[in-house]
Amino acid sequence: MRLAVAALLLGLTMVVTGDEGDNDLCVYEALPDNDAVLCKGLKVSYPELGNLGCMVVPECNNYRQKITYWTEPIVKFPGALDGATYILVMVDPDAPSRSSPKARFWRHWLVTDIKMGKQSLVRSNDAVSQLGGCRGGSSIQATELQTTIPCGRASHHISLINSTVARGMSWCPFCKMGADMKKGKIQGQELSPYQPPSPPAQSGFHRYQFFVYLQEGKTISLLPKENKTRGSWKMDRFLSRFHLGEPEASTQFMTQNYQDTLNHQAPGGSSEPEDKPEPR
Repeated sequence: MRLAVAALLLGLTMVVTGDEGDNDLCVYEALPDNDAVLCKGLKVSYPELGNLGCMVVPECNNYRQKITYWTEPIVKFPGALDGATYILVMVDPDAPSRSSPKARFWRHWLVTDIKMGKQSLVRSNDAVSQLGGCRGGSSIQATELQTTIPCGRASHHISLINSTVARGMSWCPFCKMGADMKKGKIQGQELSPYQPPSPPAQSGFHRYQFFVYLQEGKTISLLPKENKTRGSWKMDRFLSRFHLGEPEASTQFMTQNYQDTLNHQAPGGSSEPEDKPEPR
């Protein structure tokens, strides 16, 4: 009996040791320095993996295949401003490969009109009386609206409120503020639904880049020819067309085709990185 128990314990020890060995193979590798410069203020999290910002998708646990069919990630922008409206862009600049990116940029996800918080209506006379001006301070304390409005954004919204005084009601972007992007709740207009990373076989590592832009009241749309295909998207022209400046936040991660694992290539590739399209 004692021999049987000892044999059972030995078998369990071997199983645990084997599992620990597998876990040791699951290496979370950081991006090279020249690619890490893009990682600024944005978190992109997938199931089982967590935040992939500035990371290489590990090859263990079949993650490089799983990410090709997982739904959209949780995107958190902790620096999002209450009352602001944002655009989220996800692209692959390495289509079909980083060494020959003839189809750059491949548009994986495009969401506009991501509004921070909920809007409501208030009486114009209340709003105007409370939003008289900063008077040398850093913010306006709007008691009737139960909020504090930064001076840097106050004048624009005062003009919006004053323009609708005659109608007796005003749009108040500062009422009942939420924090959607801060919590990773992306609610907006999907111009291009999410398409998971699917790098072709034998194409090396691909970068998957995420950018958040301030929309500032513009109506954003894609041209008919842009809607016909996701590849070879002229992202710089898109940004220029809607006068979108530098991104408010950005990040990226890398992965390669899961079948290429045995032919491991160091992340980074040999081509010169073009991490961020510059608006013209």
